Amino acid sequence: MATISSPLEKNRLDLQLHLTRRIAAALLWGSLIGVWALLPYDPIPVSPILATLALGGTAWVVLRWVKQDSRWVRWGLVGILTAQLLVNMLFFANSWLPFVGLLLVFISFMLVSWGGFIPGMSTALMAIYLHQVGLRDYALTELLILLTAGSGFTWLAVNTMYSAIHMAQDLEQRAVELLVETRKHRGELGSSFRQIQQANDLLRRTQQELVFTRQQADDARRAKERFAANISHELRTPLNLILGFSEVMYLNPEIYGDMTWPTTLRRDIYHIYQSSRHLLEMIDDILDLSRLDAAEFSLNLQSTKLEPFLKEVVTISQSLFRGKPIEFEYQFDDNLPDLEIDRTRIRQVLLNLLNNASRYTLKGFVHLRVSKAEQRVEFSVSDTGQGIPEDKLEQIFQEFYQLESTMSRQYGGAGLGLAISRHFVQAHGGNIWVESQVGKGSTFFFTLPIHTQTMTSIVNPLQVDKPMNNPLPCLILVNAGQEIASLLRRHLDGFEIYYVENPALVKEAIRIFSPRAIIWNRLEESVPILDSDTPVIGCTLPGGKWLVEHYGAQAVLTKPVSGSQLLDQMKYSPHGRRLLIVDDDPGFVQLIERVFQATRPDVVLYKAYDGKEGMISMKENHPDLVFLDIAMPEMDGYQVLDEMHNDLTLKNTPVVLLTATALDGDISNPPSRSICLHQANGLTPGEVYDALKALIQSLRPRVPPSINRVNSTTKSRAIHFAA
Repeated sequence: MATISSPLEKNRLDLQLHLTRRIAAALLWGSLIGVWALLPYDPIPVSPILATLALGGTAWVVLRWVKQDSRWVRWGLVGILTAQLLVNMLFFANSWLPFVGLLLVFISFMLVSWGGFIPGMSTALMAIYLHQVGLRDYALTELLILLTAGSGFTWLAVNTMYSAIHMAQDLEQRAVELLVETRKHRGELGSSFRQIQQANDLLRRTQQELVFTRQQADDARRAKERFAANISHELRTPLNLILGFSEVMYLNPEIYGDMTWPTTLRRDIYHIYQSSRHLLEMIDDILDLSRLDAAEFSLNLQSTKLEPFLKEVVTISQSLFRGKPIEFEYQFDDNLPDLEIDRTRIRQVLLNLLNNASRYTLKGFVHLRVSKAEQRVEFSVSDTGQGIPEDKLEQIFQEFYQLESTMSRQYGGAGLGLAISRHFVQAHGGNIWVESQVGKGSTFFFTLPIHTQTMTSIVNPLQVDKPMNNPLPCLILVNAGQEIASLLRRHLDGFEIYYVENPALVKEAIRIFSPRAIIWNRLEESVPILDSDTPVIGCTLPGGKWLVEHYGAQAVLTKPVSGSQLLDQMKYSPHGRRLLIVDDDPGFVQLIERVFQATRPDVVLYKAYDGKEGMISMKENHPDLVFLDIAMPEMDGYQVLDEMHNDLTLKNTPVVLLTATALDGDISNPPSRSICLHQANGLTPGEVYDALKALIQSLRPRVPPSINRVNSTTKSRAIHFAA
């Protein structure tokens, strides 16, 4: 059997095999019917019966062998049928016999393709031969025309049929391929659909986690704000005692009796006082950043001579190395240039680096070097400590990062010193880095540019009768208080802040300073309309002034409180001698007692350590002035003020409030916090759009109450623009 080259060829051969079987069966049944039809004739036509039987025998043989070798069977069937036709033409004189060749041509073309021309040519040649020898009188012209035309049309029809079959088979094969591809894509689509479902499930879970994370972030922010208020009290209270007692010891040592104070002791006390002041400034910066969620901070840049500044740092740092087998060395180049720096921040950077070196160096030396290099000044702190692994060099400047070592756990620390130092140095336009070898020591470097052009200093506020010629744009702050003015100066970089205590002097201040805008601390619901083109920004900044006006107090003092501040409050009772101190911190009460013993021995002091005891003392002693702490257990300062206002004998007693926390955290029920921008001659659409953009960019997104798991009251945040 021949090899099948393609599926199309196989299909064609299958079709020809099927036709061969059908034609053979038809011939077999036709021969049987022909024999049956010839038997009744008398006499019996033997020759036709034999020819018919021969045809039937051929058909039977084809049916018997067609399954074994279809090609040879097909050719054999065509050949035998052609031979029988030629024999019949030779022995029988019927004129119609040559025309049977047309049927044989059609069958041959169906079974063996190009083989269909053989029966036609054989029939035509036999007819011509018989006609020439005179045995038959065929109509040759008609026969040849029919055989030629029949062969041509039959070939065309059969080839068209096979072409259609091949086309159908091609389409079927393409359909099968498309079906396979469709099934494959369906599988891929199903897989993609499952992946999309999984992604949607993951997205929903991620959304839930984001909501929960957002809630945690808001909780953390609120916790941070509470922490800022609490830590303010915890830090300021002991720091107030250190500052107060060291100041009294240094300025008024005679109150401790008739004794001779060694010079070294007084100098050490002075250093304690100076270091405490530096610590207070750092606490203010950190608490302000935490309380206001500020990622940036302003710098109070001042022209600084480095040599005296560095000597001051060295003097403060001497105590870090006392009692340790560490030699502290320092080396400063001659003719160091003056730098525009924030002295507090750079002092803190140096103290942080020196403190780390002293903590992590068991023996050897710590060396501070300052040198000039091109357009910058380079500071370096070297030590002979344990060193830092190379893969940790970048991480040590991250917030709250600590080396996982026994020494790190032993000496503790929050991991903030180097992170804060990096922020301070970068804010000055400098760089900070470290070089270290494990077991040999570390060297921390930082540089500061000699010409700082990107930083802007903020000078102290001036009274309106003392104008200052300064190129910085100016802002006027009204109806706020010195603590709010100080806060704005630290966080409104690039502006000169002028605080006007008396609102009646605002117009005069506008004339003198020509401010960019007026910030009016709105303690009521409205802001006065000024006859001026200067924009007025009304906002609520609760502080000491609001406490004074709302609770009827004379003043608010934020701890640490100096002796001079305490003495200044006696102006509220110039002729009184009786003074009551109500504070739950015995150390602070003792400090006030020491201050007045040293400066005003004529004052009679009464002491109370909680609100209830304070009310009893007020009713018994009727003091002329009360120093009242706000945060106290059981009965706080607000409750004491309420009871005093309800008591006719105590209603008019002057009260000075004391607080160790942020003033906005002490206010129990502040007014609605909102911002209102007003300009007399109207705002242009561009100004409105710019203001809206700036305000919207400054707002933090809030978690909707529907997904907030913590029940909390939402304060009003309104923005109004008035033409």
